[in-house]
Amino acid sequence: MERIGLVGIGAMGSGIAENLLKAGHPVWAFHRPTPSGKAAAEKLSALGAETCEDLGEVFSKADVLAICLPRSEDVESIILGPGGLAEARGTTVRTVLDFSTAHPDSTRKLHSLLKGEGVDFLDIPMTGSVREAKEGTLNLIAGGEEGVFRRVEPLLRKISALALYAGPSGSGNLVKLANNLLAILDQAVTARISIELDRNGISPNVYTEFLGKSSANSGGFRLMMYRIMSGDFARKFELSLALKDIGYCRDVFPSPFAEELHSFLTKASEAGYGDKDIGAMYHYLKENS
Repeated sequence: MERIGLVGIGAMGSGIAENLLKAGHPVWAFHRPTPSGKAAAEKLSALGAETCEDLGEVFSKADVLAICLPRSEDVESIILGPGGLAEARGTTVRTVLDFSTAHPDSTRKLHSLLKGEGVDFLDIPMTGSVREAKEGTLNLIAGGEEGVFRRVEPLLRKISALALYAGPSGSGNLVKLANNLLAILDQAVTARISIELDRNGISPNVYTEFLGKSSANSGGFRLMMYRIMSGDFARKFELSLALKDIGYCRDVFPSPFAEELHSFLTKASEAGYGDKDIGAMYHYLKENS
């Protein structure tokens, strides 16, 4: 049974850890000395995880290092930063699974560097909510060597409903960014259209049913209309993280709509919506349209 080291025990990472513990894997979870980090560590410790504030301890105990962090620079700091995996002595880590949504260029750089050290690296970003992470029903898309993916696939099945191999290093993040560009763009357009249809006196029930049964239907459309009609704008995916992802999309999918979406999200973030759910772009548009 592989020993798992986990860096990033936020809501998504904690869900992954819980399912690995249920499957019988020993888990060493790294946490920072912050109130939220300590609280998350205490919950995992109660479930049987070993927790620590020393990365070196994780590197010396784990066969597989799982990373679940918000940004490429965060992932790079764990691998390349002071006390990171690249300079660790006596490490037992032989495989790194990066569940973060990261820039493909950064992913490829880390893959190449670790390969030279005899460590396998897969980029395996996910889709799904905190609920799916807890239930072990995430969707995963992997980039890297296919042989490495096939070797760890049984492990991935313990935390996911779907785990697919996409191609060489960076491919997983390319597909995930494609998903986010489409989904976030759909939500932004849906929010703006909804505001205008409301102003014209058309019932949301009518246009939601009609568009939902027509070629305009999409996951982003349904999600935004659910938020608007239910009033549920609880934070699930921060607007600031969406802005980060669309920034990556500008590089890998250069296009006028990626640029425009990035500009729009930047303005919403600067207006105070950065720490709110991505759905709150609807409120920003209502105030500024």
